[in-house]
Amino acid sequence: MHAAWHIYEIRHQIFSSLEPQDFARLARICSTLFTVCTDKLWARIASLKPFLHALPQDFRERPLTKQDVQRLNLYADKIQELDLEKESGRRAIRLKSKGLEQKSLKKWDELWAEIAALRPLSDFLPNVRRVCLYNVTADVIVPLISITGAKLSHLSINIYNPETNGAVCQFLESLADTSRLESVSLHDGLIPPKLIQQAPLKRLRLNHVFLLRSDQRRIPLCLDLLEKSTLERLSFSLPVEWCWPLIDTPKGKYLPRLQKLWLDLKHFEPERCSRCLYTKDLYIKEPGEQTRTHSGRYAPALFLEALDRPELKLLKIELPGDATPKMVRDVVRAARDSCQLNTFEDLTLGRSGWYSQCQECRDTVLPESKPEHVREVLSTLLPMPHLRKLRLSVPLNFVDSLDVAFNCEMANGLPMLETLKLDFRESVPLHHLAAFCSMLPNVTRVSLRKADYTALEEMPREEWACPRVQRLKIMDWDPDEDGEGASREALYRNLQTYFPNTELAKRGPE
Repeated sequence: MHAAWHIYEIRHQIFSSLEPQDFARLARICSTLFTVCTDKLWARIASLKPFLHALPQDFRERPLTKQDVQRLNLYADKIQELDLEKESGRRAIRLKSKGLEQKSLKKWDELWAEIAALRPLSDFLPNVRRVCLYNVTADVIVPLISITGAKLSHLSINIYNPETNGAVCQFLESLADTSRLESVSLHDGLIPPKLIQQAPLKRLRLNHVFLLRSDQRRIPLCLDLLEKSTLERLSFSLPVEWCWPLIDTPKGKYLPRLQKLWLDLKHFEPERCSRCLYTKDLYIKEPGEQTRTHSGRYAPALFLEALDRPELKLLKIELPGDATPKMVRDVVRAARDSCQLNTFEDLTLGRSGWYSQCQECRDTVLPESKPEHVREVLSTLLPMPHLRKLRLSVPLNFVDSLDVAFNCEMANGLPMLETLKLDFRESVPLHHLAAFCSMLPNVTRVSLRKADYTALEEMPREEWACPRVQRLKIMDWDPDEDGEGASREALYRNLQTYFPNTELAKRGPE
């Protein structure tokens, strides 16, 4: 083989233009190319079938020997990323076998138990750095149980079948070495405390996840999570069972290095309306007492109050669909008092979730917020001098009226704002939106759900023009339903005056 093949830069230049089948052909040329090309072919595996193809063809029909699994071990050592989506071990093992009944063939769990007896489970996948499992069955996780995870740095598991939770927890519990694990994403399951406590986590995403104690008790994540001083990114769904176990009050402040926080409160109480769940003075704390609901749980604002004033760059808070103005206000104030707002670059305040019938009072409770409540909450957060993206999906339109004083206050408090997304249920009058955006000196991208085509000005005001806005997106926009005749002309006249450099304005009436 030519000496040039030993130079990494040359190999990288050649390999960058090759397809997987090309690597398979090159691997047959010589032993050096075999090593290099199979490293590429096996670096990322997206199915279980390659494991089976590395075994003898009759692996289901006879007992395996150590020589039979040598090829499997060779290729397993090369895997750096394991990405399995909707995989099933039982489907993967359904290979054709002539002359034998299905009853006499080796089953999936029997196969891996036999392989484990021929070589230590800890020797399997020693170099894997990334494991992603999406909606897989429990048998897919069987080969992963007891791997060491010594080089594992990223772990993502999204499972929607409760029957798989036991296998997931067993896999996480069996990880002996998590010294390099920095990123964990887990949806709807159980997680052993030692994984949170021992791994040097920097990025953590937990959605409907509970701790599984040694006595098999399932409890919500609380202090174990907050004590991770290494965390830089946290996405966390606060469950209905949230509480502070084994302690009376939060001791000290937590998460000083946090840079990005996604806090999901939508499922804090999914079956009861706020009127039945919360007492009137829920967030008013007596001296020496913590804030609790009448059912003994702690208010979500307490989670934010425990933060050690981190310099957040991103904050996203999703509130329940029936959250009252007081709940929204208290959560936002807790974020303001516990975080440094002068570092914010991306802020999202959303409210979504159910509007179904309450299980106690049987009423369908809609939000009680008013536009002035939303304006009050936004004023509470000002100033945010470095904020570049603002997303609001609260139910009510805070630009329902031409409040010049509020517009000036927002413009002065958001001098660097570039992207504005308003996901309101109500329609937004274009001239109200233009009056607001015209005062924002750097905004270039504006998005809203629906424009109010009935509130159009016959003579649009040029002082509200927003020439800096390059993109205006109306999510419910339908060119065939934007008005007819004079109203259609007025719509485009408003767009061309207020947002002259956007695609919608340039399109013009047909």
